[in-house]
Amino acid sequence: MRVLALDIGGTWLRADLDGTTVQRQTPGNGSDALAATIELVGDAAVDAVGVSFGGRVHGDDVVSLHVPGWENAGLAAALRDRYGAPVKIANDANAGALAEWDAAGRPNEPCAYITVSTGVGGGVVVGGEILEGAHGLAGEIGHLVVDPDGEECACGQRGCVETLASGPAIARHGDYAAAARALSIAVESLRTVVDPLFVAIGGGVATAPQLWEALIGVGARRARSTPLHGARVLALLVLALLLAGCGGGRAAKTFENPVYNRDFPDPFVLHVGDTYYAYATNGNGSNVQTASSKDLVHWTPGPDALPKLGSWAFPGSTWAPEVSARADGTYVLYYTASSGTQCIGRAVAKSPQGPFVDGFDGPLVCQKSDGGSIDPDPSGGYFYWKNDGNSIGKTTHIWAQRLSADGLRLVGPRRAIERNGDQAWEGGVVEGPEMIRRSGRYYLFYSGDAYNNDSYAVGYATCDGPLGPCKDAPENPILKTGCRAHGPGHNTFAGPYIVYHAWNPAHTKRALWLSRLDWKNGKPVVHGPC
Repeated sequence: MRVLALDIGGTWLRADLDGTTVQRQTPGNGSDALAATIELVGDAAVDAVGVSFGGRVHGDDVVSLHVPGWENAGLAAALRDRYGAPVKIANDANAGALAEWDAAGRPNEPCAYITVSTGVGGGVVVGGEILEGAHGLAGEIGHLVVDPDGEECACGQRGCVETLASGPAIARHGDYAAAARALSIAVESLRTVVDPLFVAIGGGVATAPQLWEALIGVGARRARSTPLHGARVLALLVLALLLAGCGGGRAAKTFENPVYNRDFPDPFVLHVGDTYYAYATNGNGSNVQTASSKDLVHWTPGPDALPKLGSWAFPGSTWAPEVSARADGTYVLYYTASSGTQCIGRAVAKSPQGPFVDGFDGPLVCQKSDGGSIDPDPSGGYFYWKNDGNSIGKTTHIWAQRLSADGLRLVGPRRAIERNGDQAWEGGVVEGPEMIRRSGRYYLFYSGDAYNNDSYAVGYATCDGPLGPCKDAPENPILKTGCRAHGPGHNTFAGPYIVYHAWNPAHTKRALWLSRLDWKNGKPVVHGPC
């Protein structure tokens, strides 16, 4: 997939294609700036265009407070007409927040980013989703009023952060201390309202050491410098484009399922930096199989992530592993293993592929009277799993409980949020939970029926919150047997794709498959397996 990445700011225009970056100063009005943007690249053939825009973005509509005329320039339409490709536009601070979230290992906690450049902008990512607000203005911390009697801002208010901390403002008054005080208020405001894991500060002005010395002097908490500028900004545009789902049709033509044609059941995918790491149930000589890929299509087998099980577990039935990245740069592996009954344990490592070490005396959760506990899913600070009731003729539930901050303990109330049998397609089983949050709503994806049958499939429920209650979707199942994919299930997510295993026609192995996942009217739509 060939992506043209554009960074449109109040001072500079930048374009990147195939790793080559070109730039020029931004003309003084939107129409001229649009023409200059297109001239940077010319008539190159591309599959998609991603734009980071220094101003308000709401769908295809853009407005800049620093370069007039963009609202009438028709940016998105002009780019689509020129390149005949899908176009995604994101506010530059929102795109920066997304890149910082990705660079931090895609944590479940909120992450915030402030860009200090021609203007001051802010972006927040929560659970992998950009927080945009009703009008695309969420996180715009540059227009927080910190001095009601201060200079008039381009937005019409007085004393905004931008009037004190932007590049033009500092050039006018030369007061880095005033800029730092304004930014510290912005950081603390984000901390109070959003409680982010961190607040990264980037942009051209943020490279000035005088600003950081002043910030340290005013004690801005949870703020850290970031190298997010230049090539990093342009790289994030590709990420923003893919996560937003642009260009999927063309991308889908570049691979053929199964994308990893070996026995790799119950898959989970973790994205760290520029690499996808996949994990699967025991097999091929490993307790926890791993593989890695740069594009979700070409996979390289990896080491056994858990070469030694916890002292409480027996080898031979290590199922459905998932991995969570922690804020300190370490990783927690959650896995199912037998202690006579299937239970869920946890192990810690410094690298995504391990080796993970389970130094605990017992499992994290083990509901022996209910058949055991399997299929862990750490998501958004909560933990989801299944009691293996179908193995002893009892009801099967999917459970939810909060995780401790270090991801090693379960705390607070435990709730059953899904059960088998309330829809016919589920048969006697619900399992493989994956909870995601999208646009403020919670969606519980899960698999139903017997794993070794062609009737095995994936459905979802909508939930009022991370601990439920949840209601099954009437259109279930949304992913079922088709083409050469038999009994598809136990899904996870990566970028714009749903990732799952499916049996080959001979039912001798469960290989790794990808299908496009879109959203229409608040409902997930899977384009596959056919």
